[in-house]
Amino acid sequence: MSEDLIKFISKERLIPYLKLSNSNLEKALKLYEYNIRLNKSFYVPLHNIEICIRNTFHKTIADKYGNEWYYNSKLLLGTNKQDKTSLSRVEESLSRVRKKKEFNIHDIIANLSLGFWSALLHPNHEIDIWRPCLRKIFSLEEKITRHDIYTKVYKIKYFRNRIAHYECNLKRDFKGIHKMAYDLLNVISSEITDWTEAYDDFEEIYKEYEDFKKSL
Repeated sequence: MSEDLIKFISKERLIPYLKLSNSNLEKALKLYEYNIRLNKSFYVPLHNIEICIRNTFHKTIADKYGNEWYYNSKLLLGTNKQDKTSLSRVEESLSRVRKKKEFNIHDIIANLSLGFWSALLHPNHEIDIWRPCLRKIFSLEEKITRHDIYTKVYKIKYFRNRIAHYECNLKRDFKGIHKMAYDLLNVISSEITDWTEAYDDFEEIYKEYEDFKKSL
């Protein structure tokens, strides 16, 4: 086993994998590999969830409040006038976009974080944003509440951030998170769900991982 490989990964980063493999370095590295592959397998559903949320949220809110609704401080403050989280996230986005010589509304929307979009599902925005706008996005064949959507989006965002920081996610409920991602996609569009599934290799990798775990 290459010492360089261990050096570049770092022994500290391998600690959670060594714990899961009873200090077997070879198996720890295999677990490290599965963590990367499983995290990677979420790229397609997470990508499509974020893009769908960004675009559908913007469109429905813009239909009611105009294309530059994100400049409406009263709207973004919602019912809790003390919570300026949404306002500060818009300012962060604008500060990044303004560095460009030329920018348009699409640049601004693209730079607003998933944290910003998920915040619009907070109870603070129930009256002005959820009821007249965002509720229309989601299929209502079943009883779906703002809280249901908020919970799913928040958990997906949290998991997505753990992936982005290259954390060990092997103790997380991959199957449950994967199902939650598709539940969320499906209430937005069955077509986007089908398209996402066509490029999703999670089940194959997860089965490999489950088989490997039997050797631990």
